[in-house]
This record gives sequence, structure tokens and C-alpha cells, in this order.
Amino acid sequence: MANTLWTYRQQAFRKALRTIRQQAQLSQAALAERLGKPQSFVSKYESGERRLEYLEVEMICLACNITLSSFASEFENLYPMPAREKPRMVAETQNGAYTVDKDSDASEPSADLSKSKD
Repeated sequence: MANTLWTYRQQAFRKALRTIRQQAQLSQAALAERLGKPQSFVSKYESGERRLEYLEVEMICLACNITLSSFASEFENLYPMPAREKPRMVAETQNGAYTVDKDSDASEPSADLSKSKD
């Protein structure tokens, strides 16, 4: 089931990237030029032959005149993750251990897991 979900979300993500390029009225070649990449770069990620890193998605958004946060928000609104597949909340206890709340709602604010335990 998870593989089906991620395949669906990956396809939706590629479609969303293609949509913002088209809304910016850019051809694959024009977007690639803005990114300083060959046209095949755009073609490959739009077809699913290549996956993108976070910073590449950010650069694509900027080249299409949309903020990464706007893109992510619109993507989540159009292609929400089914509730049964949302990550569970993780919280740090007083002694530094981590607990998982199996019944949590992923829309709640998440715990700050950025603290270093060095």
C-alpha cells in the first residue's frame, strides 16, 4: 500500500512541477536555460526518470516565479496525503527518550527534534 501511495504522490509531484512551469508560460528549454541546465534535466524530472533534491525544487520554483512554500501548500491542498499514511507524532520525554503517539493528528504542531544530544 505504501508503495502505491508514494508512486501516486511522486506522479502528482511531477505533475505539479510541470503545471507551475506551464503557468509561468515556460517551455522545458526556457526553464532549463533559467536554471543553467540542459533541457533534458527538465524532461527527465517531469517524466520521472530523475528525482530532484530539495534545493533543485526550490530553484525550479524561483525560476517559475513561485515561492517554495506556496508550491508546497498548493501541492498539499491538491494532493493530500491520506490520514492513515501520515507520519506519527514523535515527542521527547523529560529523560531524553522519544515516544510515538499512535493516535496523533499530523496537522498538530510537531515536536522540536532539532535539539542536539551531544
